[in-house]
Amino acid sequence: MTYFLLVCEVTYTTPAGFGQSLRKLFKFQVLKPLDVKTKFYNAEMDEIYLEAQIQIVTTGPFCLEKVGLDNSEHYTVTSLNTLSNGESVLTSKHMLQPNNSCQFLYCIKPKSTIARCSKVLRQFTNVGKLDIVWRSSLGERGRLQTSQLQRLPFENEDLCLEVVDAKNIIKIGSIFSFLCRVTNSSDHPMKLHIHLDIKMLTNSYTGSADFLLEVLQPAEKTEFSLSISPSNLGLIRVSPLLLVDTLQNRRYYFEKVVDVFVVDADYHQDVVFFLNKLTEYENSQELLREKKIQLQVV
Repeated sequence: MTYFLLVCEVTYTTPAGFGQSLRKLFKFQVLKPLDVKTKFYNAEMDEIYLEAQIQIVTTGPFCLEKVGLDNSEHYTVTSLNTLSNGESVLTSKHMLQPNNSCQFLYCIKPKSTIARCSKVLRQFTNVGKLDIVWRSSLGERGRLQTSQLQRLPFENEDLCLEVVDAKNIIKIGSIFSFLCRVTNSSDHPMKLHIHLDIKMLTNSYTGSADFLLEVLQPAEKTEFSLSISPSNLGLIRVSPLLLVDTLQNRRYYFEKVVDVFVVDADYHQDVVFFLNKLTEYENSQELLREKKIQLQVV
């Protein structure tokens, strides 16, 4: 429960010429106009996502004029609150009825001065403040600014693996190549042995990798490419991938590397292919009425 305190003070002079003052305090209960809930998602070491949910808890509607995230000095913020046509979601969701809510999403990245070192990154958890401006049904303007939002503690491993380039759909039997990036997040150099062996996997694809990378210093990144050939249709997962630090004799298993959807060899995205899939019937309306054909959705 929130209260608003009004202080009134009256200053006067007595007939004898002495200055006097009288102070009175008035306490008012203030209803919270909106409820703000935030949730953080850690993607990779240098990327965080913030979901902010705003719910109107008053009896009258609100018109949201601004919802933004003011970044702190160590982070940059990218708003992800635009539609496919580039229009802001506020143009379609600016008016909220009582008990209605809407979500906003932001991508937060650390600046290069702290992103290079994972130990320094752990020390700076303040990412920014939410700044919300609205107007009530009678036109009164209100503003709410949250305190500094704290990012989730990043459980940083000594080694970070991410896929930076990969296709979503490929044909069966073709070569599927994807680009990986590995980051040394430890405080010591690493010489990594990359190992992907079909003997460790199911029969959904074939392929193997067995090679060494150059010595990777702390906070350094490097990229390498892997290739497989899918032998089954459907969604397949390339995993696990084994990285061995030959200097420290430590093994790192990555259970999920990349997912890809494998389709048949006759898969095409051109217009002619889809037109050939259509069957044209004469007097189709009469045939439907006589129930001589069946429609099947494929």
